[in-house]
Amino acid sequence: MYNKSIFGLMCILGWCFFSALARVIISNVSQKIDPVILCFYTFLLSTILFILLNIRNTTSTLLKLKTIENRRNVYGLNVSTFGAWFFLIYPLKYIEPAIVSTITLGLGPIATLILTAFIYKGKKLNYSDIVISSLLLLVILYAIYLSFSGVTTLGRFSFLTLTYSTLSCLIVGFATSAGNLYAKKLSNNHFSAKEILASRFLLTVILAGLILLAKNGNFFVPISDWNDIIIVTICLVVIPLYLVQISIKQLEPIIVSLVAPLMPALVFVFQLLKSISSFSPASALVVTATSVLVLSGVYTHYKKDKLVRYQLKTV
Repeated sequence: MYNKSIFGLMCILGWCFFSALARVIISNVSQKIDPVILCFYTFLLSTILFILLNIRNTTSTLLKLKTIENRRNVYGLNVSTFGAWFFLIYPLKYIEPAIVSTITLGLGPIATLILTAFIYKGKKLNYSDIVISSLLLLVILYAIYLSFSGVTTLGRFSFLTLTYSTLSCLIVGFATSAGNLYAKKLSNNHFSAKEILASRFLLTVILAGLILLAKNGNFFVPISDWNDIIIVTICLVVIPLYLVQISIKQLEPIIVSLVAPLMPALVFVFQLLKSISSFSPASALVVTATSVLVLSGVYTHYKKDKLVRYQLKTV
C-alpha cells in the first residue's frame, strides 16, 4: 500500500511537470489559434488516440456501461471534463499562466471538500484539509485581485474580458475536482485508466464543435499550425492525463488536489524562461504561498497515514 502511494505521488508530480509546460505553450499558441479551434482539435486527436489504445477492451467497457451507476459516472466525468478543459484555454490568452494555474489548481482542495460532501456522502472531512483549503482560498482571492489590477495580465484588457477569464478559472477549479472524484469512482468500479480516458472527452469534442458551428462554422487550420496542435495534445492531454489517472487510482482525491497546486511553481519558471512575462514579486509571492500550503497539506496527510500504519502493526 505504501509503495503504491509513492508511485501515485511520482505520477502526480510528473503530471505537474508536463501540465506546467503545456500551459506555457498554450499561452503562446492561443495568441494565433482560436481557443475553440485549439480545444476542438486537441481533444478530437486525444479521443481518437485513447479509443485506439482501448480498442481491445471495447467489449469489456460496453459491458461495464450497462450499469446505471457507471453510466451516471461517465456522464458526470464528461461534463466536468468539458468544464475543466474548455474553460482553461481562454484565460491563458489574457492572464499569466502561473496565475491561471494558481487560481484553478489552488481552488482544487476546497472544491474537493465541497464536492466530496455530495459525491461521497457520509465521508468525514479532515480538519487540516479545511484549514489549508481556506488559506489557499485567500491566496486565490489575492491572485484574482492582481489580475484585475493589471499586474499579472499579458497586456491591457477590458474589465469584461478579465471577468470572463476569472470566471473561467473558477469553473476549471471546481470542474477539475469533480472530474477527479468521478474518475476515482469509475476506477473503484474496475474501469482501467485507458477505459476512462477513452470515454471522458466525447462531450468536450461535441460541444466545442457545436460552438465552432455557432460562431462561424470554420474548422480550417493552416498546415503550419498543426505542429502546435499536436504538441499541445501530447503535453496537455496524452501524457499528463495518463499519469494523473494512475495517481487517482493510487491516491485519495484530496491528496491529488493538494499536490496539483505545486504546478504553478513550475509554470512560473517556464514562463520566465519563455519570456512570456518579466519577473513579478507579486506573482512569486502567490506561487510560493500556494506551494508552501500544498507541501504542508501533503506532509500532514502522509504523517497521518504513517501513524495509522504503525497503529495497525501494533494491533
